[in-house]
Amino acid sequence: MHLAAVAGNHLIVGYIQHQTVQQKLAMNLRHRCIRTGRMPLHEAIVEGHLDAVRCLISAGSDLEQWIVNGLIALELAEKYRQEEIATIIRVHRRSP
Repeated sequence: MHLAAVAGNHLIVGYIQHQTVQQKLAMNLRHRCIRTGRMPLHEAIVEGHLDAVRCLISAGSDLEQWIVNGLIALELAEKYRQEEIATIIRVHRRSP
């Protein structure tokens, strides 16, 4: 999932999203990269991959989960000036 998020390959992210619950758990959306401490959602945000971010949010990525330096997804998008991604995160944080 990390590699698909970094590459912005929303097709792979979408494919993973449509797997069974057991398969999703095996992929683990909350797995942190050893090098960066980021999760797949964070990688996609930093790289500016809008479609991958949408897929990861739909797949259940935790928008409130922090990365090693303490930033959450919205703060990370703002730090990297990913305004469109930040808007999507704000909308999803408001919806139930």
